[in-house]
Amino acid sequence: MAKIIIDCGTTNSRLRLSAGEEGQLTDVLRIEAGIRNTAMDGNTDRLKAYLQEGIRSLVERNGLELSDVDYMAASGMITSNIGLFEVPHVTGPAGMKDLAAQAKMVRLEEFFHIPCLFIPGMKSISLEGTAESSSIDEYDVMRGEEVESIGLWNQQRPEGEGLMVLPGSHTKFVFVEADGTLKKSYTTLAGELLKAVQSETILSGSLQEELIESFAPDSFNKGFEACEKVGVTRALFHVRLLDLQGELDANERANYLAGVLFHEDWKALKLAISKLDRLDWVMVGGSSPLRELFVYLLQKLEQHWEIHELDEKSSDMAAFHGALEVIKAYEEEQI
Repeated sequence: MAKIIIDCGTTNSRLRLSAGEEGQLTDVLRIEAGIRNTAMDGNTDRLKAYLQEGIRSLVERNGLELSDVDYMAASGMITSNIGLFEVPHVTGPAGMKDLAAQAKMVRLEEFFHIPCLFIPGMKSISLEGTAESSSIDEYDVMRGEEVESIGLWNQQRPEGEGLMVLPGSHTKFVFVEADGTLKKSYTTLAGELLKAVQSETILSGSLQEELIESFAPDSFNKGFEACEKVGVTRALFHVRLLDLQGELDANERANYLAGVLFHEDWKALKLAISKLDRLDWVMVGGSSPLRELFVYLLQKLEQHWEIHELDEKSSDMAAFHGALEVIKAYEEEQI
């Protein structure tokens, strides 16, 4: 029984093939296309073409036929209003059964008419799960991170209530109940802003395209402290001034920039956790080097927290395992 799991993000997508009986990962294909292409193009044509070719390539290079794929599952921005098939958000708190209940199984021509389960994202009304607050800051949405969070929680099974920190194109703070139910999310634009500052401002001449090559704590701390003292816009300009003075190299300047923006993420997180009754654990996933930066920052500022840094494999496999859990719940619901 072959299955393909599609994780469609802002800039990239991953297709994972499971061709065994036990739901083990067989192969992974990463394609440089995501919902950003749809936003830029004004249509889904390029995203459809990349995903279709990815599905065909993944199947063929594993000696399979398209007819061998029983079904697929798709999560992330692919289910948004600018994706391939829109599925309304589930309102949190929500677990895998809630996601499965609202998921839609459809057959798309661009997916070779293979049945595909489109998994909804989750929206948060308030930390208490009510609509009483009129503050925009009580509202949040996510697509893809809910499946990733379920996958991480099921791999780790931490005790008590906790927080998942998932840095990427956006930073997602996901609050989790003791039974794995996702309580609320809280999002910042930090990852995209890092890239935008590097590519679309005067600072592009002071930063390398790959930004952070390795973690430089001293430079990171200086950027964090500068933002605290003079604010984000002035602290960002420090990056150019540091280049002109020749005090820091390109990697150190990128760390300084990260420190500035992570200060703002920390400011947002402090507000969110101030409304919690308890916090038993903190789990930091995502990819390197942003994961290491967050672990360092949280360990420095909240030394009493129980912080778990996930390894690269656990983080990378989270969306795959989470999607399989939702598929299982969906199948049980159909019986």
